Amino acid sequence: MHAVCGDGYESDMGNRDHEIRKTISDIIGIEPKQATSSETALDRSFLREVLFVASDFNFFQIEEEGRLYRLFNESFSPHGQMNTPKVSHVESPQDAMEYSKLKKPEIILIFNSLSNKDIHETASQLKKVNTDVLVVFIGVDPIEIQKLKKEDDDSLDWFFTWDGDGRSLVHIVRFLADDLSIKNKRFRENCKYILLIEDSVTYYSRYVSMIYKEITEQERDILREDVTREQLETRLARRPKLLLAEDFDKGEKLYQQYKDKLLCVITDMHDNKGNTRAGLELADRISRDHNDIKVLIQSSENIADKESLPQDAEFVAKNAPSLVSRTRKFLRENLGPTVLEITSNGAPGVKITGLMELENTFVDTEPKDILDNFFEILEWLNARREYELASVFYEIYQELHNKPAKMRERLLDTLEDYRYTAFRCTISDYKRDTFGPHIGLCRIGGGALGGKARGLAFISKIISSYLEEHMLPGLTITVPRTMVLSTEVFDRFLEQNDLLREDILELPDERLAAKFMKAELPTTVLGDLRSFVRQTRTPLIVRSSGVLEDALLQPFAGVYSSLLLPNESWETNLRFQDIYNAIKYVYASTFFREARTYLKSTTRQLGDEKMAVIIQEVVGKRHEDQFYPTISGVARSINHYPSGCCPPEEGVVYLALGLGKSIVEGGLAYRFCPAHPKSSPPGNTDDLLKNSQKHLYALHLETIYKMIDLDEEKTLSKLDLKTAERHGELRCTASTYVPQSERLYPGISYDGPRVIDFGPILAHGSLPLAKGIRALLRITELALGSPVEIEFAVNVERKCRKAEMYVLQVRRLVNVTHGSTDIELQDIEKDKILCYSDRALGDGVKQDITDIVYVMSDTFDISKSPMMVREVRDINNKLMDKERPFLLIGPGRWGSSDSWMGIPVNWSDIVGASVIVETPLSGRSIEPSQGSHFFHDMVSSDTGYLLLEKKEMIDWKWLEGQELVEEKDHVRHVRVKEPLEVRLDGRSGKGVIFKK
Repeated sequence: MHAVCGDGYESDMGNRDHEIRKTISDIIGIEPKQATSSETALDRSFLREVLFVASDFNFFQIEEEGRLYRLFNESFSPHGQMNTPKVSHVESPQDAMEYSKLKKPEIILIFNSLSNKDIHETASQLKKVNTDVLVVFIGVDPIEIQKLKKEDDDSLDWFFTWDGDGRSLVHIVRFLADDLSIKNKRFRENCKYILLIEDSVTYYSRYVSMIYKEITEQERDILREDVTREQLETRLARRPKLLLAEDFDKGEKLYQQYKDKLLCVITDMHDNKGNTRAGLELADRISRDHNDIKVLIQSSENIADKESLPQDAEFVAKNAPSLVSRTRKFLRENLGPTVLEITSNGAPGVKITGLMELENTFVDTEPKDILDNFFEILEWLNARREYELASVFYEIYQELHNKPAKMRERLLDTLEDYRYTAFRCTISDYKRDTFGPHIGLCRIGGGALGGKARGLAFISKIISSYLEEHMLPGLTITVPRTMVLSTEVFDRFLEQNDLLREDILELPDERLAAKFMKAELPTTVLGDLRSFVRQTRTPLIVRSSGVLEDALLQPFAGVYSSLLLPNESWETNLRFQDIYNAIKYVYASTFFREARTYLKSTTRQLGDEKMAVIIQEVVGKRHEDQFYPTISGVARSINHYPSGCCPPEEGVVYLALGLGKSIVEGGLAYRFCPAHPKSSPPGNTDDLLKNSQKHLYALHLETIYKMIDLDEEKTLSKLDLKTAERHGELRCTASTYVPQSERLYPGISYDGPRVIDFGPILAHGSLPLAKGIRALLRITELALGSPVEIEFAVNVERKCRKAEMYVLQVRRLVNVTHGSTDIELQDIEKDKILCYSDRALGDGVKQDITDIVYVMSDTFDISKSPMMVREVRDINNKLMDKERPFLLIGPGRWGSSDSWMGIPVNWSDIVGASVIVETPLSGRSIEPSQGSHFFHDMVSSDTGYLLLEKKEMIDWKWLEGQELVEEKDHVRHVRVKEPLEVRLDGRSGKGVIFKK
């Protein structure tokens, strides 16, 4: 699995590959065969080479299984007219230096993988090697990028944020290539330009992608016509170019230099000198100089008087849901139409998409109609970059506009001459994506895959590269059959149905869902969807796969909707309608209240999310009218709550019988260390009996959805263990407690209570499941360069000798155990402590919390925990609106789906909490929160978490004496005069909160 960069230059992926192979050999005892070398090499062009400096996983995100080659090819050479640049990859600054000396790439992209100091040092060294190279930084965190930009010493030429879509990277490279062309004067005089004035890295990154997307789409339309190779290459070379200014001084210089060649201007309102009307003043000056240049003004603040806008100027608020659609509409209008419609007496006429059609239409069109539509014809020719032809047409118009018949004759002669100046090229390609039953993972649409789908593609590659079938006898590891609707389908769906109206954020979830359900999916995807449904009769899950979802450092796990579909009907139309509705519902969930609340806690905005959708076969077996897998599981390569002989780095696994709802939502599950699967979990036999799984979730195959009332819960059944035993699913998953001997025996051969501890598999080792999970965790962690979490499901045959493990999802975990804060309890005065825990999660010091929200312990009633959710959510939203982080305290598992084990909040209900304290639940011994989605969001948000083993470990009396802000039936909000100090030691797992 060596990655070769350029002409045989090898990156240090070889070292990583060796480490992965050694790890597999150590765990399984068999070393994988050497994989065939691969190369990411794109043909040379005027831009010969682009070098990515990125970790292997980041480059996998970018490259997406060879998709980058296709995207570059489509963008730089859509019909093979021009060569596309070669894309190479190295992982370290040292390799970048050596490669730059050897190959001298024109553009080097440093991708989100180095410290700030290393980035500047690397960029400076690269500039010394090649003074003409463009060195660019691309990252995912706008705040960090802005900080890096402020520290820059001119070693970096540009900074960009990446939205997770491979096309955005291609658009950035196209801008950089144009920037090089302009600086080196390698452009044609009759190129047209778009001027953008914007200082925010986040916004100009978005605009660059948006502008080049529109240029590419226009390009695709005008290159469909059968013209000569030379004409096609001319049109490509004449594509509009972007002039980007990060301040108004540079913007003014660019305007003066290129004002005779500008198509339009997009500008911010404020300049960096405090002038809040700079955009208006520029628009007014442009209106007086060139009244044919349109200006779009964008600002985070609305203009008080819209009537003060200069002529030919428009305004759109940056925080408006319609920002993207309004900007794209503005660009399209100024790039010009790709379809021409000649009207007659105001009535619509024939639509024209090519020069041959124009010539044929002129033959049958009245001269007066040609005259009336003449300037639309000129605009269409210019949009197609046929500048010479447009110029000749205009000369004919000036000479003969008083003689329409004569003018038409001359125009026809000109078109005929133009058509025969070179060979006709009639070669054209027709391609439609299809989905066959033999394909494991495929896509519809050319956009991004999104977080979940990209993770599936990555893990599929890891499995096929390293885990050969003979390595784990009886166990097969794979991914479910999956189809992905890319983000391109989502964008087209929103646009064609005009869904991003200004009032979208004001609608409640039910009305918003109804609005989306009435909309239509793009017709181009319907044939593929119907084909898939026709071939698939197993249950399906329609899941979100947003570009922000499950991405590194983005707390978006479980935010959007997923829908389980029985897919049981014999009528294809009914099954198709279920999938059709489910896709639209998942799209709608992008804008639901929970998602909007999440976004408030991040640096992202609503328009940043793009939604791909996964349609995946559900793993399981049919039992009467129920469907479920033998085992569902979540495995983490790092254990933030270690116990016994299992250190944190050996990871942790949670298993459940049936569907995985009970795990991902924090219900009862069996926990074990993959390196020591035979070791008993903490606690005695009574604890194991009490906390063992009592019910399982299954998909009810006779579910009938209502059009709007889509809810995963409505398809689920909650079965008891007796039903599962009757189905034969306890043979491999349960042990039996025999009271006479007070012992657990793997299997169900004895009479007695059943305990779901997976004893036949883990204790007896009937299947190498623990070994397979351990190997998969370790090699995925090595490949990604960070701790990971993997969701999976397992179908086990009745004799427990064969099983298929399907990986459903993989995501990176943020490793918070840095150990930068030392805590020694003996050095702390007890009266200064609000609470203390030696089972804490997080690292560092927090000193900005003055608000405390806590569940009143003296009147706490677990039966009323669902009511507490509303009270906590209400206070959370108020504090978030005021940007006040808070401390949250309450009993039992926060985020549990079981309201009898804690308060069943979603993460969006408490997303404003900076630190959470989990106090013990009276009369119950409960393990800390295990919900996969809740846990991932908590860690990704850098939220501190303290688990208290005794109620007395918190100073309730001091807490009740603080200033009361608000008191509800079960929850109090108090405020302290001086900020609390929270210290968390990630190395030792200790945490303490100091009073002041």
